[in-house]
Amino acid sequence: MKKLTVIFSFIILSSFVGYIFIYKPYADQMQLEAVVVNLEADDRLRKQAITDLKEIADSGHAVAQYRYAELLLRDGNVSEALPYLKKSSDQGELISKELLGLTYLESQDVEQKVVGLQQIHSAARQGLSTSQLYLGMCFDDGDCGFPKNRYLSTYWLEKAFKNGEVSAKLFLEGRDKSEILNINVETETQLVLCTMLPTECQ
Repeated sequence: MKKLTVIFSFIILSSFVGYIFIYKPYADQMQLEAVVVNLEADDRLRKQAITDLKEIADSGHAVAQYRYAELLLRDGNVSEALPYLKKSSDQGELISKELLGLTYLESQDVEQKVVGLQQIHSAARQGLSTSQLYLGMCFDDGDCGFPKNRYLSTYWLEKAFKNGEVSAKLFLEGRDKSEILNINVETETQLVLCTMLPTECQ
């Protein structure tokens, strides 16, 4: 009888764990997908979808936080979007980290531009190829709010190309890739940050 109770308890516990770790995330994802489809529908359905998306985002779902922030940014609500992007980014969503960085780079405030570069740099270091491409292009021309740096440009374009960003090849043509063999990416990035905001060097 005791053995049967232990087995029965184990089955109940396994079912509960399965619900929490398998079914619940799957159900949340299905709900999110249903909401996202309606974002492109007529006004009535779209308004309800936005309300539902906000509710899912407020419950802590990282992808929903990103999608909701994206909608807010499209409508020009930057200050409302930033907390959602931060929360999503803190949960490991690299695309949120990238969008957060891009949003900060749009600022006129140098400190926010530094944070923007740090966010995109972090996403690039973690393997997000679009962030790698963005850094490579921006370090190439210096038009993104931070100074030119040929070494970092070549380094990130090479990374982006290796990670499937075919357009990076256009920017790499004619470059001597051996020039990046001995650079320390973190040190070079820190030098750029110091140029932007000298307090970053203290």
